[in-house]
Amino acid sequence: MPSTLLDNLLAWWTLNEASGTRADSSGNGRHGNYTAGGVYYLTRGVTGLLSDDTNKAARFVASQACRGLIPYSSWMVQTAFSVEAIIESTQGDGVIASRGFSGSQSWLLNLTGGKLRFTRFGSGGNSQATSATFNDGQRHHVLATYDATNGTILYADGVQVATAAPATTPVTTTEPLTIASDGTTPGGGTFYEGDLDEVAFYGSALSASRAVAHYNAMVGG
Repeated sequence: MPSTLLDNLLAWWTLNEASGTRADSSGNGRHGNYTAGGVYYLTRGVTGLLSDDTNKAARFVASQACRGLIPYSSWMVQTAFSVEAIIESTQGDGVIASRGFSGSQSWLLNLTGGKLRFTRFGSGGNSQATSATFNDGQRHHVLATYDATNGTILYADGVQVATAAPATTPVTTTEPLTIASDGTTPGGGTFYEGDLDEVAFYGSALSASRAVAHYNAMVGG
């Protein structure tokens, strides 16, 4: 990731490993594992979704119930944060990234009916799905942000596409962060299907101008 895009980067999973665990490329050592009942059910080394880069991506099949799991640590608890990914999917419903499951869920970035949705769970919190769909088999840069002032803001390809009010009492949890699913047990959760690349977590709510900069540098350039 270019140094101009670091923006209080806490963790960055490029998903370009040919084998082994899912490495954190931020330099912070926040590595994780692929889990699916003890077996890796995904295709690694598919063509990456970054522009002008030879890094590879991972391809998930929802029926194979594979997820990336990063064990809980205190760095995941942020009053303001952002979640980023590049997706390419034709799936209607699936989870891009999440932390927690069911009643202990903190946040959720997902596709629902092909539309993007970002939810920050808690009293008074809500979410708003995009009006457009993004399951067209084309790559899309997705950035979701949250803070106590502006609530949730969702950007797709550098453009703000949905907002929702902040949660007055956000859910706190010690559940892990998951990629391509919202479940933490084998077979549990809703799974992503498609290619996924460059998943990142930031310790601040990135601004609209930073959303444009990230899109241009990663996909639109």
